[in-house]
Amino acid sequence: MGKCCVRFKKLADLPLEVIGAAVAWAPVAEFLAHYEAGIPPSARKRLRK
Repeated sequence: MGKCCVRFKKLADLPLEVIGAAVAWAPVAEFLAHYEAGIPPSARKRLRK
């Protein structure tokens, strides 16, 4: 969703355990609340249209 990208040259280089832990870090609703809290109020209005 924006400002972070991790690239791997080979599929075999992916640390699946770490990726799984990162994805399981928070429930979707909690992640979205955290993400939306970082968006300025003026930009939030544009997102809700």
